[in-house]
Amino acid sequence: MPGNRGAKLTPNAAIAQSADGDKFLLLAAALAQSHFWQHLESARRLAKAPKKSFEILIKPDFDVFDCKSPTGTDPELAEHLIDLLHARGCTCVTICGAKDSSDLWLENRDVMVLAEMAGYRYVTPAGHDYEVIDLAEDAVDAGFPEDCALRGTTLSRRWLDAHFRISFAKNKTDEEHSFALCLQNLLGVLPLRDKDFHYRHRLEAPDVCLALLLRTPVHFSMIDAFVSNHGSQGGRGTRALQTGAIIASADILLADLAASLKMQVDPYTSAINAKALREIGLPSRYEIIGDLAPYEGWKNVPPVLLDSVRKRNETAAGRLIEPWLQSVNRDLFPFKDALDDRVNAFAVKYFSDLDSSAAPVRDGRAQLRNRRGAREYRGVADSVRQGGAQMEGRTARSRPRCVLARRL
Repeated sequence: MPGNRGAKLTPNAAIAQSADGDKFLLLAAALAQSHFWQHLESARRLAKAPKKSFEILIKPDFDVFDCKSPTGTDPELAEHLIDLLHARGCTCVTICGAKDSSDLWLENRDVMVLAEMAGYRYVTPAGHDYEVIDLAEDAVDAGFPEDCALRGTTLSRRWLDAHFRISFAKNKTDEEHSFALCLQNLLGVLPLRDKDFHYRHRLEAPDVCLALLLRTPVHFSMIDAFVSNHGSQGGRGTRALQTGAIIASADILLADLAASLKMQVDPYTSAINAKALREIGLPSRYEIIGDLAPYEGWKNVPPVLLDSVRKRNETAAGRLIEPWLQSVNRDLFPFKDALDDRVNAFAVKYFSDLDSSAAPVRDGRAQLRNRRGAREYRGVADSVRQGGAQMEGRTARSRPRCVLARRL
């Protein structure tokens, strides 16, 4: 199951949002409204573990290529979460991640080094030490069924044995899947370094994420939407937008649903989320607490670009040009190959600002698509509030019904 659905609380997703709010207060509000502390205590009692030995693993988004980049989870929020957990007596808290394909062409992508480059200080503002671990280490057979995509795959013993797993994603667009949130963040749990090849090309990413979610359910999901990354490039470039929100839920698919609605995006546009929604579905009854109004000034990836990137990534060229299109702070993450460095310097200059360099004709077409998208969004948001949430032409194993949507 994709979260702690055994609790007697009505499943919900909380959206704590304020234009001029304090991000730490918003995090606390989202945790309280989504019943985080009740879910945590329920899991601890089920594990029959004392608070000091109740192991909590936090998987933030480490997809960063500059210090304090809006493409990754804010380290200050992750560290504040650790302080909040310590205040409740839960002191066994660890940040985790694993190398990805960028380690093939950039320096300083080791998990511990990357964490430090991204702003993690290994000690919280309240003075609590914490560990950052590489989930590729101490990997053991994960016991995946023979009929699933990840059969024979190993996983970190720490991830498998954790009492409470948290996916702490960044709120951002994705040029292939439209958005990259809590479910897609789980790809960073897998041990093999060349994740693009093994988990996106050799295997299908939707199948991989579903298999991982079913084998090692995430107990809680959070989305750092205080400063988001929007626009056509997704995680390939930085286009920060102050959205002033934190989203939290014990159900990973419900958290991603709330975030996608705030983006005015159908959650089924992501093949990764669509697979899980069809196979698992949302809770039969749930609440969305908070404001579902779209983010002001938000820009999504245009459909034509989504289609072209998907087709490009189906070929060998997709992996070849990945280093050339990524915006990178070379002082922090130097290129390993001189050719990649030179081509990247040229390519990024021309492809790093697609949203503002479009021709007027394209702008007109985009405005038409945006108006059509806004109409579709209003229909979906209304159905969520009314309890339907029935995406046209699609079914889920568990038909969602929203009980209530209200402001914080």
